Amino acid sequence: MTSLQAAGHATSTVAIVVCNYNHARYLPDSLAHICSQTRPADQIVVIDDGSTDDSWNVIQRFARDHSNLQAHANGRNLGLEASIAKAVQLVRCDYLVWAGADDRLLPTFLERNMTILTGYPAAALSFSEVVVLKGDSEEIDRFATNPAAPRIFDLSELPAYLSPEQLRKRMRRAYLPIASNTAVIRADALRAFGGFPAELRWFADSFACTALAMRHGACVLAEPLALIRSRPESYSQTMRDVPQQTAVLNAVLDLLARSQMRDIRAFMKDCPSNLTVYDPLILKVLAKRPRDWDLLAAYARWRMQKSSAMIRVRELPRRIVNRFRTVLNRGG
Repeated sequence: MTSLQAAGHATSTVAIVVCNYNHARYLPDSLAHICSQTRPADQIVVIDDGSTDDSWNVIQRFARDHSNLQAHANGRNLGLEASIAKAVQLVRCDYLVWAGADDRLLPTFLERNMTILTGYPAAALSFSEVVVLKGDSEEIDRFATNPAAPRIFDLSELPAYLSPEQLRKRMRRAYLPIASNTAVIRADALRAFGGFPAELRWFADSFACTALAMRHGACVLAEPLALIRSRPESYSQTMRDVPQQTAVLNAVLDLLARSQMRDIRAFMKDCPSNLTVYDPLILKVLAKRPRDWDLLAAYARWRMQKSSAMIRVRELPRRIVNRFRTVLNRGG
């Protein structure tokens, strides 16, 4: 147990980090919500990654008005991965939040998260509902209450704290979205993990959060506390590029193959629902990697069981049958 855990988090500190590139039009809203939390952040680190718009002026204006905000500018555009690595190294708090420059933290975000984390010092993080802010509108999509959304987004039946074993039982049934934009992460656990794996690019944050929860457990807040802005030009949309997405998926599997990730790989094999986030390319990628055929078999079996526990493979929807047939043929 660390000294921080032994103290029961009574005086735990929390930092919010923001990495920005040409988001000047969103920064006033994002930073205003960060700076007006009902439980103020002890440290706010904003990295401007060589923006060519008015971002730096906006950031400096907030820095002048808020003594807890530290503004840093990269001399040139280094990329999101390099910027978040720099930001994490600058954090001097017990917990950290990686907030998007175009996202929005609701006023009680820190208060609610830090309160629940106080009661569960072993937890690696806390997270809340996935809620989307659509483009430049004020239209909000709360997935937990949207009848068209999968029920996996409804966190209301989960306990306040999911131990690793409870998480395993839940993930054996279905994927559990641990949205990084809603997470407050224990800084020492993240650093021991190695930070956000840069080679995973748009999966770096979600992979790290999920893996940390697998190792240490996580606190759950079944309520909307953070809004992620959905835009066609957002960074994560790059995953639609098949060659780039394929390279990133191979990087995920390469990382899982490392000895220090043996426990995470075993967890994912036992709970293959976690591979759904990498659909639709993950089956093809797995099929081309003989050393990962055990993951392929586990995921294929789980997908078939989810389609129907009582029917034969020949009765599955044609699109699923064709997908599995293609994968098995390529793997043979």
